[in-house]
Amino acid sequence: METSIDKARFGAFVAEERKRLGLTQKELAERLYLSDKAISKWERGLSLPDVALLIPLAETLGVTVTELLEGRRIQPGAGMEMGEVEQLVKRTLSLSGETPEENRARRKRNALCWAACVAGCVAEVLALFWIGHPPRETEWVFLGLGVLFGGWAWTGIRERLPAYYDQDRISFYSDGIFKLSMPGIAFHNRNWPHIVRALRVWTSVLVLGLPVVAAILGAVLGEGVEKQMVLLVLFLSGLILPVYVVGRRYDVKGGGNPILTARAPGRPSKGA
Repeated sequence: METSIDKARFGAFVAEERKRLGLTQKELAERLYLSDKAISKWERGLSLPDVALLIPLAETLGVTVTELLEGRRIQPGAGMEMGEVEQLVKRTLSLSGETPEENRARRKRNALCWAACVAGCVAEVLALFWIGHPPRETEWVFLGLGVLFGGWAWTGIRERLPAYYDQDRISFYSDGIFKLSMPGIAFHNRNWPHIVRALRVWTSVLVLGLPVVAAILGAVLGEGVEKQMVLLVLFLSGLILPVYVVGRRYDVKGGGNPILTARAPGRPSKGA
């Protein structure tokens, strides 16, 4: 028996039920606090939703989770054999995480991406030494912090949060020496992937852009306090603002489990 979800059948079923309700991909995405690109990938059979999205997706479409996983409507009274239930459970579990091979491949890709960013930064610094504009002491501190934080964001950060983050509104994340606190925003597995992506983009832009930006500011403002203050503002705002914006955008208002706070079927989407 098949032990994995049929992506094409799943996507076709989602598209069929969405159209039956008269929803656009964007409207369905808004109800799930996602982007319409995610819905498009599901319906084209390119990807599957996270297991945490199964209940809100089923509720929004007005189907059961079983029907969602089966990719078809199940008539009332039509029972399932024990073997079918077992296979359905296995398919559900297959959505809950990566295989070890996929995990290793993803980590390798991330490490290579970050290594390329660091190599680009080193090349820029060498070029600045060559033209007589080497980084100053404060800039070395910013670069060091960026490389350290970026290495964690690209290779060490959790891709998923523990389940208790989805049950309570927690605004603090700790991972060894790295701390992340964002009052007013709850971290959970609906906005965490977007926060991780924002951290990776920010650290990449930092290590690749800081040497050049610092050299330009030095030519315009000189090597005084003004330049260092501007660099400090850029460093902190580049870290805080992207995380705050995406965390706020994909946050679930009202507290509690994001699965349980999804809109009920038929309820108008935001801005409708």
